[in-house]
Amino acid sequence: MGAILFSLRLMLALAMLVLPFRPLRAAALAAGGFASLTALGPQGAGVPAVTVETRSLAGEAQAAVASGDFALAAALVAVLPDAEARLARPALMATALAQVRPLPASDAVGNHAGYAFLAALDPATPLWGQRAALYATRLP
Repeated sequence: MGAILFSLRLMLALAMLVLPFRPLRAAALAAGGFASLTALGPQGAGVPAVTVETRSLAGEAQAAVASGDFALAAALVAVLPDAEARLARPALMATALAQVRPLPASDAVGNHAGYAFLAALDPATPLWGQRAALYATRLP
């Protein structure tokens, strides 16, 4: 059973290398994490060496926030189990704030996406929703 589960996750990882569509990638990640191919190279007698890195959904959401891809991060957070989401929330908030705060006010798209993500992540803080609404009025 464990070998089958690992094979399924590896197939999902390989599929994600060729899936350019974020919603499909998020759906694949919803299966419980993935393994990503990080390096290929010759090893020994012409056998390719493969380095595989595994990440949890929370880790992938963190990477999406760090790269400024708030849409993917929101999709990943939406499918996280509640306990895992509670544990990941402080780090996601800190990373999102570090990405959004330095954006110039003229970047309405980036600010709207970032503050909308923060509002969804922390609905108890009305400031995030207010800023998302402000930047929504400035969208092109």
